[in-house]
Amino acid sequence: GWASLFFCNHDQPRVVSRWGNDSDRESRELSAKAFGMLLHMHRGTPYIYEGEELGMTNAHFTSLDQYRDLEAINAYRQRVEEARCQSSESMMAALALIGRDNARTPMQWDASRYAGFTPADAATEPWIGVNPNHVEINAAEEFDDPDSVYGFYKKLIAMRHDSATVATGEWNLLAADDEQVYAFTRTNGDDTILVVVNLTDRSAGLPGEVAELLGDGVAESQILLSTYDVAHGVKSIARGELARWEGVVIQL
Repeated sequence: GWASLFFCNHDQPRVVSRWGNDSDRESRELSAKAFGMLLHMHRGTPYIYEGEELGMTNAHFTSLDQYRDLEAINAYRQRVEEARCQSSESMMAALALIGRDNARTPMQWDASRYAGFTPADAATEPWIGVNPNHVEINAAEEFDDPDSVYGFYKKLIAMRHDSATVATGEWNLLAADDEQVYAFTRTNGDDTILVVVNLTDRSAGLPGEVAELLGDGVAESQILLSTYDVAHGVKSIARGELARWEGVVIQL
């Protein structure tokens, strides 16, 4: 079989807010890169959903009138106002975390009033509100920055185009029971790469199965991609410990 690979779509919240950390710029960028690496190094066809390549976050709406999704609005009325089985605070927290409108705010092209989705002087506002963080998170800001989330996604796409191993190689899961680190290999003939990603906001030890594969460590030339940088990846492997949201692609 051939998988369709995705974390985000119009019915799902933003992955960086749902499972990553969007509380500050560094955490947002690192976790966005970690989940991007995890997805794009798998076998299958990866999908990039509107703004995922920028690390766009949930809307962080605070009032019901900001929502447009009828499913969310009706659920609030049914559970909070009619059945009274859930508090307003609890329901709003749930919508802020997993509501579908989180992924439906306008694409953040630039830092202008409506994020470039609509002209800044337009007489009518967009149908749903622009995420206020568009001033910091937008395509214009990231376009020429090789260290941005956008720059990282360009590297991921290039790897899929340039490497038959990444594009079509066999996939094998490692250390399946590890609670922090997701690791797997991709193999094409004699060529094998290792992908190891710490999907948590704290440091994590390398799983034993991964450490055995790496033996005495790796050289910088073996690091094909890192969510930090090549030197950081080499040091992390040598210590047997990945930093928070650290992901490394290694040529074995």
